[in-house]
Amino acid sequence: MTSKIALVTGANSGAGFGICQRLLERYRFGVEYRVILGCRNQKRAEEARDKLLKQFPRAKVEILLVDTSSASSVFKAAAEFKQRFDRLDCLYCNAGIMPTERFDLKAGLQQLFTTPKDFFRRPACVVQPVGAKSKDGLGLVFSTNVFGHYLLIREIESQLNAAADPRIIWTGSTTADRSAFSLEDYQCLEGHYPYDSSKFLMDILSVSLNQKYAETNIRSYVTHPGVIYSGYVTEFPLWFQYLVIIPLFYLARLFFITSLVINGYNAAAAHTFLTNTTRQNIDTFTKYHSECLPWGASFVTPHKIDNYDPKEGEQLIKVLDELADSLEHLRS
Repeated sequence: MTSKIALVTGANSGAGFGICQRLLERYRFGVEYRVILGCRNQKRAEEARDKLLKQFPRAKVEILLVDTSSASSVFKAAAEFKQRFDRLDCLYCNAGIMPTERFDLKAGLQQLFTTPKDFFRRPACVVQPVGAKSKDGLGLVFSTNVFGHYLLIREIESQLNAAADPRIIWTGSTTADRSAFSLEDYQCLEGHYPYDSSKFLMDILSVSLNQKYAETNIRSYVTHPGVIYSGYVTEFPLWFQYLVIIPLFYLARLFFITSLVINGYNAAAAHTFLTNTTRQNIDTFTKYHSECLPWGASFVTPHKIDNYDPKEGEQLIKVLDELADSLEHLRS
């Protein structure tokens, strides 16, 4: 039996919970994962742990409290992790947010009936807030989705290097869009699409980390989990969500909109593909998409990461390192 340690941020729901399920399933194939749930909320983390232990009674599931939007939380979590574990085989940078200022129902309906695939990929009805900041004064979406994870990677680099085949796997998105990203405004405090910007930054960072760690065994990969229905359309009553929105997702999937994976387990297909596949068969310049057939069978497809500029990637690493160094005063 092979033993591995995996840390999954945002593990209490969605793709994060699905990743945990799929990792624990590997026990029957001779791989025992010690899964660490990286969560912000203790109660939700415990609920997720209990669900996993009910499904996998022999599993080893533990909790690490971490809020990726807070540098002090990341520093504290990293210090605790290094005390508890001597290595880390897989880090899943999955925690993320997409804040919504309001919903433009008219724009959403128009998009749904004219370009339905775009509706499920990048819904026009979602209006994102501009200039939202974390408690550290950084871009909120930037911090939560990307920078907090980068800071975590820096802090537990020695644990990653101690593993035989360490992997960093990011939960990206097809909303990643160069037009939403600017190196001059890399935190997207002025842009209208901070989520899209963060996901494009993530693509650049994943590739660039492989250059940074070229002399080590650490490798970084990025996924697109597909479209999950997680109840984020909170402006609609529950009866409308369950009688209209969710059936709409399943109906659309019948027309082979394969990105509609709908649940977290299907969303995690690409993550576990990147976990289980030999590195010689993985292209670090490719984003791996979780997809689903109309009857629910999941599969993975490769898609080249467009518009990667190595000089831009190198500059981005430098900027993030400088930012991380400037936050040393938040280390308790």
